[in-house]
Amino acid sequence: MTKRSLIHYGYGIKTSPGGEIGRHARFRFWCRKVCRFESYPGYFISHKQSSQYMNSSAIGIVFSPDSKQVLLIKRCDVPVWVFPGGGIEDGETPEEAVVREVKEETGLSVIISRKIGEYTPINRLSNYTHVFECQTVNGELSTGEETRNLGFFSFSETPYPFLHVHQNWLDDALTYSTEVIKKEVEGTTWWHFCKFLVIHPILMGRYLLSWVGLTINSDPE
Repeated sequence: MTKRSLIHYGYGIKTSPGGEIGRHARFRFWCRKVCRFESYPGYFISHKQSSQYMNSSAIGIVFSPDSKQVLLIKRCDVPVWVFPGGGIEDGETPEEAVVREVKEETGLSVIISRKIGEYTPINRLSNYTHVFECQTVNGELSTGEETRNLGFFSFSETPYPFLHVHQNWLDDALTYSTEVIKKEVEGTTWWHFCKFLVIHPILMGRYLLSWVGLTINSDPE
């Protein structure tokens, strides 16, 4: 199971459901970020910590052939609309990770057209994130284990709820900058977290359940 991070949803806390790696990651998070311990039992230190890109995510933005629509997926565990992507695995580069994640979550084989940006976390609620524009090579849209629904949507008519962090990344992509954008992750303050909790209590409840390994796959809508 690929390690996930809530930055994929808009915040940055790991959400690996089940499995030894998932439980260990949650324990490390509790020790270091909740209890503020500087160390934790060595038994829980996995080999993934040696990765150059540990705690980093890779996101893929795929435009339609006419460049008027963008590909979004609706997650199974927390049913929000986001770009395909996820955590970078041990030994992977961000480029390799985004190609793998897009394939797993959408059924499409892609190549990278350009790197849109690198986004630095502003607090403990976010991860370092690499965002790429990708171009489809082959394959057909299909849902996977982690994808409930997917499709291409116009920029002005994205489905609800489409996370504001991903909207920010789309806005940056549409500037078509010739240079890699380097800035802080926007919209991941505690104020944003609490606002999302108030507006979407059911979704946040499902996120918290997924964080402890209890995944609900029914759609609340």
